[in-house]
Amino acid sequence: MKVITTHNYVDFDALASLILAKKIFSQAEILIPQNLNKGVKDFLSLYKDEIFPMKALAEHVVCEDLILVDTQKPPAEIVEFKNGIVFDHHPPFLLPAGWSGRIEAVGATVTLLLQEILSRKLQLSNAERTLTALALYTDTLSFTTTSTAFADIEALFYLWENGFNQTMLQRFANLPLTDKQQDILHELLENGMVLTIKGYNIQIFSTRQDYVHGVNQIIKSLMDIRGADCIFLILHEKEKALIVGRSITEKINVGKALGNMGGGGHAGAASARVLEMKLEDIVTQLKKYLEKNIEAGLLAKHIMSAPVRTIDQMTSVSEAEELMNKLGHNGFVVVDKGKTVGIFSRRDLMKVKKHGLGHAPVKGYMSKKVLSVLPETPVNQIQKTMVEKDIGRLPVIDELGNLKGIVTRTDLLRVYQEEQTRTNP
Repeated sequence: MKVITTHNYVDFDALASLILAKKIFSQAEILIPQNLNKGVKDFLSLYKDEIFPMKALAEHVVCEDLILVDTQKPPAEIVEFKNGIVFDHHPPFLLPAGWSGRIEAVGATVTLLLQEILSRKLQLSNAERTLTALALYTDTLSFTTTSTAFADIEALFYLWENGFNQTMLQRFANLPLTDKQQDILHELLENGMVLTIKGYNIQIFSTRQDYVHGVNQIIKSLMDIRGADCIFLILHEKEKALIVGRSITEKINVGKALGNMGGGGHAGAASARVLEMKLEDIVTQLKKYLEKNIEAGLLAKHIMSAPVRTIDQMTSVSEAEELMNKLGHNGFVVVDKGKTVGIFSRRDLMKVKKHGLGHAPVKGYMSKKVLSVLPETPVNQIQKTMVEKDIGRLPVIDELGNLKGIVTRTDLLRVYQEEQTRTNP
């Protein structure tokens, strides 16, 4: 007997991986865990006649070959097997001794299985392609997670070329919150804990429930609303809990954080189940781990341009324009006797030129409310300030009032590009 199975609380990547694995191992039987994400349950209710039949994973399963997808841990219901085969995209990226298959750093397990299918020249139905596309979109958060790889884009390109149901993709990849989920979201937003650790915004939410349907949708809503670098959601009842983590930065590895608590996942998404731990103990353990293991983020002093080209407040508008054109700058810090008194930007210049006031000193037209940052200000805080205030440059001024440098939008974009290059060389 050959069995294909996956982890509990089946998501779209797990479901699609079961189906794709069945295409490869046609003699195997799919045994699906009983707990399904709501979107998966709804999808199956529509498509159950168009995909391979599945049986519920029961107790005390004995098989010859065990084929695991989207997980490396055999379910407790599998009590005995001889040969192990695994396809997964979670760390550790190393096949267990005696096992075969593929464990690689991609955004979704279906990417690996689709490569296997194409190498065997097997065909997929429209329903199977639609499900695979759903797995790719949902597991990579629309190809935005740091774990997304070029191979995932190639998989999407194949699906796009061959066609899938985009209406179903839109419907299931963007499920609206149910009334109950909205109630839970409001409760979480009222009781969240905000931490700043090494410059990163980390938020921890908790609710006294042991399971919530559509937890991934709630997490996504929390990320969208709160704009955090990392979020942990704790579903707890008495002294047992499910912890779900999401991170949008490579500096905070939630897979390792929750792996430390007996769970698993990858850098951007992970979960853990813990027993005999009170909520306050879970929070304390998370905080201690994060404070010890988060890599320090970049600060203003690391990315600023220095020395700063300044102009005196008595410099004429025409002279400032000539300097902008000559140096390729979009603005200057304006000083008076060495002290920063304003910013004169190209936006200010364009306003003045309309009135033919090129001879006038910039002091009359500069922005006098100078927003600045300290050398130790985290990069993510700089970005937040620029976006909220709609400004393109921030002087870096120390506690003594000395101008040390300047951070521009260009500096921020360069940093993010370098981070992307490190993540996906």
